[in-house]
Amino acid sequence: MLRVYEVFGQKRSGEPHQHVGSLLAGDRELAYVLAKECFTRRGEYVSLWVVDRDAIRRTTADEAPYLHPSTDRRYRLGEGYRVTVEKWRRLRAALGDGAALPDEESPSDEHDAHEEVRA
Repeated sequence: MLRVYEVFGQKRSGEPHQHVGSLLAGDRELAYVLAKECFTRRGEYVSLWVVDRDAIRRTTADEAPYLHPSTDRRYRLGEGYRVTVEKWRRLRAALGDGAALPDEESPSDEHDAHEEVRA
């Protein structure tokens, strides 16, 4: 009986293996030989992993919703920072150039706030 094998190749030592294709074979050794014949003709890989597809744990349709975060955490990403900066710019423009925003507190205001906390 033929089984489906997934093939992962590593282009340079130290780099991650990436999926390069699938193949059908009767057993693991034959799958490895076929993978070498199919995917290394040009010498582009230094390492191959050949894995029986049934050995790979896949996400079921019922589990798929749990892969998405329940809260919005885009602010942790680099593009989230750019969005925040742009929002501050728009707010400054809407309030006028002379408006003081939280990130623009003067040192004396900050000192007074700390004094109130200590009291």
